[in-house]
Amino acid sequence: MNAKQTNDAMKSFAENPLPPTGRRMKPSHPGEILRDIALPGTTLSISKTAQLLGVSRRHLCRILDAERPVTPEIAARLSALFSTSVGLWLNMQAAHDAWEAKKLLRPQVRRRLVATNKTLVRKAGTEQPQTAAHV
Repeated sequence: MNAKQTNDAMKSFAENPLPPTGRRMKPSHPGEILRDIALPGTTLSISKTAQLLGVSRRHLCRILDAERPVTPEIAARLSALFSTSVGLWLNMQAAHDAWEAKKLLRPQVRRRLVATNKTLVRKAGTEQPQTAAHV
């Protein structure tokens, strides 16, 4: 895979980082994309990539193993190195983090929040909408 094919694959992934609604598939961590798509499309080693990004090899390996997040600063460095947008990396991280947060939400807390939301929606539906004269 050449650099253009790598960038095309990453951009394609970025356009749809979340699975279709209703599916319970975990979004990929951006480090996994970096490890499985971006780096194999180059001749860069992990050590050289870490050096170019200005991070330790250990830190980069933790990102590649999805143990550490891609921060905005790292996203900016990755975007410069791979000619992508900062948003590509941050959106992947946000999708991954949102999925993780939803999975960690305790079922009883989730039920309480959903019930509260339904109550608020019902109350909002019974109120008269305010017009400019009421304001």
